Amino acid sequence: MSVVIIICLVVLGIHLSGLLAVIVVHRRRVGSADFAPHVAVLKPLKGLDEGIRENLESFFELHYNDYELAFGVADEDDPVIPVVQSLMEVHPGVRARLVVGGQDESVINPKVRTLVRLLATIRSEFIVISDSNVRVRPDYLSRTMPAFDDAKVAVVTNIIVGVGEESLGATLEHQHLNGYIALAQSWTSAVIRFTSVIGKSMAMRMSALRDVGGLESLGGYLAEDYLLGFRLARKGWRVVLTGDKVENFNSRTRVYGFLDRHYRWLAMRWRINPASCLLELVTIPTIWLAIWAALDPGAALAPLGLLAVFALVEQVTSFIVREGRPLPAYSVLLKPLKDVLHALVLVTSLFNDKINWRGHVFRVGWGTRI
Repeated sequence: MSVVIIICLVVLGIHLSGLLAVIVVHRRRVGSADFAPHVAVLKPLKGLDEGIRENLESFFELHYNDYELAFGVADEDDPVIPVVQSLMEVHPGVRARLVVGGQDESVINPKVRTLVRLLATIRSEFIVISDSNVRVRPDYLSRTMPAFDDAKVAVVTNIIVGVGEESLGATLEHQHLNGYIALAQSWTSAVIRFTSVIGKSMAMRMSALRDVGGLESLGGYLAEDYLLGFRLARKGWRVVLTGDKVENFNSRTRVYGFLDRHYRWLAMRWRINPASCLLELVTIPTIWLAIWAALDPGAALAPLGLLAVFALVEQVTSFIVREGRPLPAYSVLLKPLKDVLHALVLVTSLFNDKINWRGHVFRVGWGTRI
C-alpha cells in the first residue's frame, strides 16, 4: 500500500516540476532580435482541414520582412488548391507559390515526398515546415528566427496549443495537448535536455539538415519530425523549444478522432523510444489513484483530493500555454475519463504495427521504418 502512495507522490512531483518547466519555457526568449534572415515556409497540404482558410491566411499575414511561402499538393484535384489560389490573389504582396504534383514516388512517406518536392523549388539556408491545421500570430517568424543567431542551433520547435473546441472529442484533445503533452514536452526539454520536435511547427537550418542526410533520408520512415530531432541532437546540434506558441485549430473532432490520432502517434513512438512510452504510462495519475482507492476504500478521500490536484495542474498548464484562455469548466470533470482513455491507447498501441495516415495504410517496423 505504501508503495502505491509513494508512486502517486512521485508522479505528482513530476507533474509539478513539469508545470515549472512550462513556466520556464513560456518565458524563454532565445537569440538576438536583430537576426532576421530570409525564410522559406513550406506547407505540405492534403484535403480541407477545419478552419483551413484561416490557418493558411495567418501565414500570409506574418510581420516579417524577408520570407516566402511554398505550398505543396500531390493531386491535381485536391480541394485545397482553390483555397491556396484564392489567398495568393488576396495577398499579392506576399511571395508565394503553389507546387502541384511532380513528386518522387520512390519516397514512401507522402509528407516527406511533398517536402522534398518543395525543397527543390527554394534556395534558402532557413526553412520552416508547418502543417495545414495550425495557425500562427503575425510575430511568429520574428520570435522564432532569432534563435538561429547561435550557429549550433539546428531546429526551433514550439509548444502546440489546441484551440477552438466545441465537441467533446475536441475538448479531450485540447485537455491532453495543452495539459499532459505540454507538461511532458517542457519537462523533457528543461530537465533531461532532450527536446522532441513536433512537425506541426519546426524551423530549421538547411546545413544541419544536410549534415544528417537531408529529408530524403527520412523518406522511408514515419514520425520523421521526431527522428530528425533525435538525429540532429546525436550529431551535436542544438534543438530549441521556444516560448512562442503555435495554435492547432480543432473544433468538431469526435472522441474516436481523438483516440485514433493518439493511437497512431503512440504506435510509432513505441517503435522509436519505448522507454518514453513506459514513462508516460506510469505517470498517468488516475490509474495509480484508482489502485490506491481500491486497496484502501476507507481512505478514498485522499486519492480523490490528489486527483483534484492533478486536474488543477493540467488546467493551470493549459491556462498558461493558452495565454489566459481557460478550457471549458466541465473539462475538469473529464480528467479521469481522459486518463483512462490515455492508458488504454498506450497499452493497445504497443501491439499495432499498421498506421492509417490520411488514407494511406503503412506497416511500420523498428524505428518506424515503413
